[in-house]
Amino acid sequence: MRVVGAERVRRALRVLAPYLVVLGVVLVGNLVNLTVTDPDPLLQRSGLPISSGPLLSLAGMNTIDPNDGFTTQTLGVAAARQLIHGELPLWNSYEGLGQPLLAGMQSAALFPFVLLMLLPGGVLIFHLVLELIAGIGALLLLRRLGLSSQAAMLGGSLFALNGVFSWLTNAVFNPIAFLPWILLGIELARDSGSWRRARGWWLVAVAVALSLLAGFPEIAYLNGLLAGLWALVRLPGVRRKLVYLVALAAGVGVGVAIAAPALISFAEYLPNAWVGGHSGGFAHVYLHSSGAAQLLLPYVLGPIFGLYGYDHTMTIAGVWGSTGGYLTMGTAALAVVGLVLGRRLLALRIALAAWAVLCLSRIFGIPVLREVLALVPGGSNIAEQRYLLASCAAALIVLAGLGAEAVLNGSLPRRARQTMAAALLVGAVVVILLSAHTALKWLPGAPYLHRIIAVSALLAGGVVLVVAFTLLVRRSARYLLVPFVAAEAVVLFLVPQLWAPARPVAVDTAPVTFLQQNLGQQRYFGLGVIGPNYGSYFGIASLDENDLPVPSTWERYIRTRLNDWALPDRFDGAWEPGGSAPSAEDQVYRNLAGYEAAGAKYLVAKTGQVTTAEAAHARLTLAFHDAGVQIWELPAPAPYFSAPGCSVSSGDRDSARLDCATDSRLTRLELAYPGWHATVDGKDATLGRSDVFQRVAVPGGEHTVRFRYWPAHLTASLALAGAALALLIAGVVLQLLARRRAAAGDPPSPDSLGGTSQTPPSPQPPASHPESAASYV
Repeated sequence: MRVVGAERVRRALRVLAPYLVVLGVVLVGNLVNLTVTDPDPLLQRSGLPISSGPLLSLAGMNTIDPNDGFTTQTLGVAAARQLIHGELPLWNSYEGLGQPLLAGMQSAALFPFVLLMLLPGGVLIFHLVLELIAGIGALLLLRRLGLSSQAAMLGGSLFALNGVFSWLTNAVFNPIAFLPWILLGIELARDSGSWRRARGWWLVAVAVALSLLAGFPEIAYLNGLLAGLWALVRLPGVRRKLVYLVALAAGVGVGVAIAAPALISFAEYLPNAWVGGHSGGFAHVYLHSSGAAQLLLPYVLGPIFGLYGYDHTMTIAGVWGSTGGYLTMGTAALAVVGLVLGRRLLALRIALAAWAVLCLSRIFGIPVLREVLALVPGGSNIAEQRYLLASCAAALIVLAGLGAEAVLNGSLPRRARQTMAAALLVGAVVVILLSAHTALKWLPGAPYLHRIIAVSALLAGGVVLVVAFTLLVRRSARYLLVPFVAAEAVVLFLVPQLWAPARPVAVDTAPVTFLQQNLGQQRYFGLGVIGPNYGSYFGIASLDENDLPVPSTWERYIRTRLNDWALPDRFDGAWEPGGSAPSAEDQVYRNLAGYEAAGAKYLVAKTGQVTTAEAAHARLTLAFHDAGVQIWELPAPAPYFSAPGCSVSSGDRDSARLDCATDSRLTRLELAYPGWHATVDGKDATLGRSDVFQRVAVPGGEHTVRFRYWPAHLTASLALAGAALALLIAGVVLQLLARRRAAAGDPPSPDSLGGTSQTPPSPQPPASHPESAASYV
């Protein structure tokens, strides 16, 4: 019995080992954040004083896009709180004058994993879970393609710690995790033997739905292009082509239907929104050629935004602001091996390489080739130079997995191995020299630059040397290839984490507590303190906002009543246009009536930011102060609810009780926007507007007025999503029952859901790797 039990344990460990390896790589890749630093965006984005800084004195940042805090954390937490209180997260009253939450997409309001945001360290946990999902998806995809467990584990590790995850931790991060699962669903669909035995559609449906609900439709769309290309390339080898195509169409259709509440809300939002450059402004926007230097040597231009001050042309600052991540040298080297020396999946290898070339051509604006992806509908509305790298990395990582398999298999001809090893070494030298030349050209005199270049060259060159060595000395591949290529990904992933605040970190939350106790239903405006959307995080209403899209009426109110220099998507009191433009605090003094009309009661500033003379001139009164923050009270803020000739009381933002001597009109300082409805004593009332605010007529006497936001097509979209979800669950249950009947020795008829596949089985791993791919899929 003990022998049998031990064998079962060994068998279970063999099955679980690849997953445990990917889990271990994810944990090691985040080790600095988990133990030494605290990447909570609140510490760096809220503007609240903290007691710690980064570990290193050299300037740098731990992520490129501050929307990891301004939107991902703040709006995600706001949505999650509404969900756990049994409410649909449709509207956010704590941002600007109030604006759509679900329709804005970046909150990922219906994304199931957004609930993780409510946990201590929620953003880090959220990202760790998505990295693990991404890695396991890539692992299963490569196993499904017939790769050995070692090659698949490497591919899963590379995708779990890909360069987009490392550098962009805002909502861009979220949909990427589900790309390999869509591709895996396509592979499963290839084995559909009959109409009733259509496979993979349910996995495609789940992955598509989660991609769309994840909060960044641009990434979901671009990843979908790669998935479409994959599906077409894999079509010729399918025996039941029509079943395959219908299964995929059903999966996409069900996935889109499940995401319908978010998608339809978003579509209804756009005609009423300001979208900035997303109205066609990206057609000819490319990443500067100097950005190519850090594509394979990610930190050759220094830490994120660390050395841009030494570039007098500000080119590098623009590069950091427009880049979408990086690739590792090990991934690139193995991708070349996979493309050239791979023995299987020729059409897929060529398609993936072509996709990577087209993506890089569009990113860097290479003539002629860049125009191919420009033909894609909607491309001019998407910052493709930043967001294409995710699918490009996925394509190259699959090729890298095939390359690792070719090296590990050990059956390549000697001449081919020698030629490839030489080519990789020469290519690495060229890339390193060009990258070093670019760094020295654009960052003259930057501190530590030569050391940074040397370390970058040693890491990248060392990995390529290992790949070349394993090509030449085949027996070394099993022990060197996977650990060294994965280690490069881990090291590069760890680097930005050094610029998060060092643990332990204390946050000055006294200003927040003061506002929570004294603000009531009115608003504050922060001059870089309790920054944009952090009112949503803390449950206090703020005029500060950093979001896109934003309601067009709010955009006009900003420009005409608050700050004619401000950008509507970053109206945060901290952004300064520079030059001769007035500062944010000057604009408050000039347009004080506009702030008060919007219900702003307090101005939150750093200590000393508002001088005594300025405060006296604007008739501001100091209401709170501590070592780092001062809160100034404005002289005449408008109440949130008001009605001439009435006494008004309210316990929440969505209802008011009035006692009116005569007929009146109730004004509510919430943005007048399609989808809002009002009732007076339970009866529907016409909801009008006063300036940009909501207004409703009330007769004399005592009345209760309630407000509710419910967009026009929300009920239909919820019904559609519910029906699609029910169909998905029913389909999965039927397939499971059919498999159980087959396992019980009562095989169903050939046309039933669980019948025997009429297509050839997927290729199995080589004899040198006896593990069955079916064990992992």
